[in-house]
Amino acid sequence: MDTVRHIVAIVDPQMRETAALRRAAALARRGNAALYLLMCAYDAIFDAELEVTDPRVQEMAKAHWLEQRRQWLDARAEALIADGLDVRVEVVWAPRAHEAILMRSLALKPDLVIKDLLPRRGSKLQMPMTSGDWRLARSCPAPLMFVRQDQDLLPQRIAAAVDVSPDANQVRAALNERVALLATSLAAQAGAEVRLVYALPYLRPTNAVAASRHLRELYDHARTAAADAFRTFAAQHEIAPDRADWLQRDGDPALMLSRYVETRHIDLLVVGSAYHTIIGRFLLGSVSEDLLRQLRCDVLLVKPEDFVAQLASHHDLERLRRHYGDTPQAAATATAD
Repeated sequence: MDTVRHIVAIVDPQMRETAALRRAAALARRGNAALYLLMCAYDAIFDAELEVTDPRVQEMAKAHWLEQRRQWLDARAEALIADGLDVRVEVVWAPRAHEAILMRSLALKPDLVIKDLLPRRGSKLQMPMTSGDWRLARSCPAPLMFVRQDQDLLPQRIAAAVDVSPDANQVRAALNERVALLATSLAAQAGAEVRLVYALPYLRPTNAVAASRHLRELYDHARTAAADAFRTFAAQHEIAPDRADWLQRDGDPALMLSRYVETRHIDLLVVGSAYHTIIGRFLLGSVSEDLLRQLRCDVLLVKPEDFVAQLASHHDLERLRRHYGDTPQAAATATAD
């Protein structure tokens, strides 16, 4: 991926110009990217009152409510088109926004989806993730950027977190490539510095390991092999040694990475989100989940190449296609003359 050419921005249904919309527009300007503004709108009151209101009146009220949002979104698009961007818009009635975003991601195959993290009153969480955000993080097949409201228009310091442990399989190796390529592409597009980071899941040797020469040698060999693999990976992606950061401390990788983000003043962390299942639930990898709870910066989640196939085994995609349609019902707009 040389650059990000197609961006989907998830627009606030409360009709506020938020960080995700501004970030998407700024990246589109930098890379001459096509921009798709998707608003997932829903108000439960229109469903709750169906039993006590004339259905025709109910439908008229719902249509008016959606039209207000469509007009607001059209106005945002017109301003961006006047600025020379290629923009399309869609307002979709979506009781479960993450499902609508999932289906549009499958249909449009964007290079990037950008979604706001909106602060909740009284929340003390580092990343103000809602239940819908968690569902989206686990199911979105496209690279998904969560943007905080206190961040700059464009990231200035981007870090790509990779896992080059000696036991990494082909799926993990391919995911590392996707993470590094997207991070370097975004850095070039945003004019940002890019760093590479690996947090070795290091545990201090136990007394038994320390006392055994053979076990100690095995332990040191694994650590050396990982360090060599990291240096090789950095060189292959033209990351200078002074921007390739090897983290090795007691503690779990997510904690090391969150501290690293604060120390290096990272604006955007790009991380692969491998998946696993527990009792039928579709989950992120444990490190990705922990990072989303701890970080104070924007995060870009990148899925493995075979994620769509895995997704089909956990979601009724045919039902979702019938509900949302195979082809987005977007208003197509041309760039300004």
